[in-house]
Amino acid sequence: MSPSAGLADLIDLADRVAVRLDERATEAERLRQLHDETLVECEPLWPLAVPTSLGGLGGGLGDLLEITRRLSYGCPASGWTISFLVMHSWLVAKLPGAADLL
Repeated sequence: MSPSAGLADLIDLADRVAVRLDERATEAERLRQLHDETLVECEPLWPLAVPTSLGGLGGGLGDLLEITRRLSYGCPASGWTISFLVMHSWLVAKLPGAADLL
């Protein structure tokens, strides 16, 4: 993987967030959801799979898999959930009129 500068920053972010996911794993499991702090920390990830023509980073499946793998070192369940949320942005980008939604 040879990420652009923006994707390299997201990989660094994923490594940092993974440490906090590990610290929060027990509590997140008890709550049965991601912590609010985790969602805020992961905001830069949401446009990863959105095409650049719609203001996203234009990352591919390999990029998402790499970030998911790194997040999952901290907590596999949280890593999977975050990747699922990233894919929501990609799905919205596929809708007619997506430019108005993103």
